[in-house]
Amino acid sequence: MKKNYKITITGGSGFVGSHLAEFLSKNPNLETTCLVREKSDTSFLKTLPVDIKVVEFANPSTYEKYVKSSDFLFQLIGLTYGKDFSFFKYVNHEIAKNFFDLYLKYSSKIKGYFFMSSLAVAGPRQNENDIPTRTKDLNPLSKYGKSKLLGEKIHWDYLDDPSLNINILRAPSIYGQRDKEMKQFFDMISKGIAPVIGLGKNKITLIHVKDLVNFIFNITTRANKSSINYIYDGNIYSQKKLAQIAKNAINDKALTVYIPPILAFLAAIINEKISDDYIFNREKYREMRRDWAYKENDFYKTDLPIKYNLYQGLKNLYS
Repeated sequence: MKKNYKITITGGSGFVGSHLAEFLSKNPNLETTCLVREKSDTSFLKTLPVDIKVVEFANPSTYEKYVKSSDFLFQLIGLTYGKDFSFFKYVNHEIAKNFFDLYLKYSSKIKGYFFMSSLAVAGPRQNENDIPTRTKDLNPLSKYGKSKLLGEKIHWDYLDDPSLNINILRAPSIYGQRDKEMKQFFDMISKGIAPVIGLGKNKITLIHVKDLVNFIFNITTRANKSSINYIYDGNIYSQKKLAQIAKNAINDKALTVYIPPILAFLAAIINEKISDDYIFNREKYREMRRDWAYKENDFYKTDLPIKYNLYQGLKNLYS
C-alpha cells in the first residue's frame, strides 16, 4: 500500500471502531484520524498513535475538512440500544447521510468508502434460500435494524456507479475484547451458568472482532466495485451448541440451564422496566427466537484466512 494514505473513521471510540483504529495504527503507511463526540470515551484511542478530533456530527462543516483530505472513509458511528426510535433514526440515518453526502461531494478524490451495517437490517431467514445481502423483502425486527435499514438505503442508488467504491457490511453478532452484548452471555458462563432459551435450536452466526476489522479494511481498500457484504466465521451455531463451545472454552463446569421461553420473555419485560441496560429486551428476545443461519459468506472475497474460531476466540478472551 502507498505510503501515507489518510484514513478517517467515525465511531472510533466504539467497540468495532476502536478495534479498527488499533488495526490501522499498526500500519506505518497509514495516517488515521478518529472523529468523536465531545462526550465520547476516548481513553483507549489515546493509547494509539492516531489523531482524535472532536466534531459535531449534526454539523458537517465541523468535519468536512477531514473527509475532503481522506483517501479512505470508514463510517462506523451507530446507536445500537435505546428506547426512542427518533434517536435511532437521528444517529443511524440522519448522521449517516451527513457523512455520506460529504463523501459524494469529494468522491473524485476519495478511493473508498465503508458503511457499517448489521444483519438486523435483513431480519431473520424466512427460508433456507434467503440471501443476507438482499435489498427486497427485508424484515428487521428491532428499532436498531429498522433505523440501520434507513441508513443503508441512502447508499443503494449509488452502488452501480462505476466511479464510486462503496462497501456496506451487514455484520452478524460480534464478540471480542470491549464487547458488551455477547459478553453478558459469556460472563454468565464464566460464573457457572450457561443459559439456553427453550430447546436451544434457534441458530445464529458470529465473527470475532479482529477478523471483522481485517475484512473491513481489506474489502474497502482492495475492492474495485461497490457491494453489500455479509461475513461470519464459517460456522452456524444453535443456542445449545454456542453454550457448549463457550463452556468448553471458558468454564467446563458451568451448568446448562434451559429457560422456558415465557420466563425469558417476562425477564425481558422486567429488564426494560428496572434497568437502563437495554441489551436484553423484548426486541432482543424476539430476535433470539428466530433463525439467522444465513450461509452465504463474503469473507472469502478478500482471500484472507479466518483466524479465530469460536473456541479459540473465547479461550483468548478469558485466559
